[in-house]
Amino acid sequence: MAIDLPRRKFLQLALSLGAYAAWPVSAGSPSSTPFQLVGCARRDAHYGVAVVDDQWQLRHWLPLPERGHDVAIHPSLPIVVAISRRPGQYLHLFDVQTGRQLSSQQPEPERFFYGHAVFSADGRFLYTTEGFEATCNAVIGCYEVDAQQGRLTRINEWPLQNAIGPHELTWWNDHTLMIAIGGIKTRGREKLNLDQMQPYLVYFDIETQTETERVALPQQRASIRHLAVTSAGRTVVGLQYQGDPDETDSLVAIHERGQPILKIQAENPHWSRFSGYIGSVATMGEYAMVSSPRGGVIGLIDTTTPRLERVLAVNDVCPIVALPDEKRWIFGSGLGTVVDFVSVSSYETVDILIEWDNHWKAVTMTE
Repeated sequence: MAIDLPRRKFLQLALSLGAYAAWPVSAGSPSSTPFQLVGCARRDAHYGVAVVDDQWQLRHWLPLPERGHDVAIHPSLPIVVAISRRPGQYLHLFDVQTGRQLSSQQPEPERFFYGHAVFSADGRFLYTTEGFEATCNAVIGCYEVDAQQGRLTRINEWPLQNAIGPHELTWWNDHTLMIAIGGIKTRGREKLNLDQMQPYLVYFDIETQTETERVALPQQRASIRHLAVTSAGRTVVGLQYQGDPDETDSLVAIHERGQPILKIQAENPHWSRFSGYIGSVATMGEYAMVSSPRGGVIGLIDTTTPRLERVLAVNDVCPIVALPDEKRWIFGSGLGTVVDFVSVSSYETVDILIEWDNHWKAVTMTE
């Protein structure tokens, strides 16, 4: 049974955004395809995974032992994996339809999880970013998915050479993973090597089990954290600057295979509003949205230009999801708010009393 939480507010976009009313966030009215949002969160001072339907009703609350970071959605089954926040100590496998926990997986000895994972396109495998406790050197973990038994079995791993502090990984194509290498060595949450850190964007071919491309950033202290890919295959790179935020002239970069990374340009003082921190990235077509919970802003990027086109204030905003079929973007807030852009002329904010963490995913519901 749904838990009735929302308090709804409907706002006119033109009134709230002024000059930003022309955001190309939608090309028409949203369709009626039902969906659910799944993300790590906090509710009543407890950590868990929230499953919310498209009417903003809480369908399931799945308890977690410690703070989670991201979730991975199985491509064909109602299975979700919640990944613990760095230095993470669990993968929790859930049935998203029933809200039942299926199994839990700990990291290998002297390892930890970095908060992100992805399923393979056929759903047979789960890939994770992991690190060695002593060095924080990057490892891609590979787990076989037994959907019938509801469990994960670690079957392989691939250490990445000279790659410290991995974070998000996602698919560039059906056999190539993109891995964000932040470059930061940590002990717990303490950062140890900011003067020597080296961030990279790495492409890794799962079929050949080899690294196929590595690109370094020109800014040594701009840690690569979050990734998304556009419909044309451009990689959007979200950065977190490890220093005075006013020292950096960009917090998002674009990469095309075989080319140098290009920093996204913006008119001053746009980047300073992000407080040196990009918390999440999502794409729709050739547009990207980025969020900064520290700055309390979201930004729209045209990756073909490439430029930061618009900035909108949303307190403590972080998770973003794009619904291309729906022609809409949905943002979440650590203050318990969902912001749903439903057309070019209006959006809706809903308070649902769930403190959203950094990331969430959308699951399209079928009959």
